[in-house]
Amino acid sequence: MLGVDVYNKYGAVKDGKMNMKSTDMEGGYFKPFNAWAKNQGVAWGAAETGYTDKASVDDPPWIQRTYNQMKANDGVAFTYFNTTLNSVANWALSTTAKKNAFTGTLRTTPTL
Repeated sequence: MLGVDVYNKYGAVKDGKMNMKSTDMEGGYFKPFNAWAKNQGVAWGAAETGYTDKASVDDPPWIQRTYNQMKANDGVAFTYFNTTLNSVANWALSTTAKKNAFTGTLRTTPTL
């Protein structure tokens, strides 16, 4: 299985400048990952993903949309990086908006 780490860097600050461009998760990552995985005969999934506090405010449906895009491109795993350790931004589910978005998305996923 291929596990990939991809983040929505919208709202991340680097060298004092805030990134105001949302990451194209599907076109930039999920479609190419899916094509490669199919060619190799392996499954793929998001081993780490996250979005900033600013992204959660400016684009509330991001997490649900990103999960749906991953599934639509045959991804089989979606793991959220819920921490601020070793991070260029706050990916943690530390705001009510982020927690609610994640919980709502989680309710739509398969359970064992």
